[in-house]
Amino acid sequence: MADQQQLSILRQGRDTWNRWRSQNAAALIDLSGADLSKTKPIDLSGADLSKANLKGANLRGVILNNANFKEAQLNGAFINGAYLSRADLSNVKLEDAILTDANIREAKLIKTNISGADLNYAMIPSRKLCKGGE
Repeated sequence: MADQQQLSILRQGRDTWNRWRSQNAAALIDLSGADLSKTKPIDLSGADLSKANLKGANLRGVILNNANFKEAQLNGAFINGAYLSRADLSNVKLEDAILTDANIREAKLIKTNISGADLNYAMIPSRKLCKGGE
């Protein structure tokens, strides 16, 4: 279950979240099962969600362009219709995640595990970015 204090800070937006993350660098981020889709689409572009536990989180329609998800856990997350363009999804666990209609164009998918993920109608990155590029 999501840490309610962390979830409250995240809902305040990217700047507040990133400032809190930099001041609490050692904190374990638990946003598992969090629902960020209830209100109008939240814009968390550029948010630092690295190493966060987002298992089963509902990120439907959330704007996460340029977000940092390095080493995050998104197993079973609902990410359909989300915007993840240019997001860093390196070493992310996306097993059984729902990415239907998600925009992950230009996202970094280096060593990303997408086993069982639903990518129907998703806009995916070029092969070059998936392999690490040059």
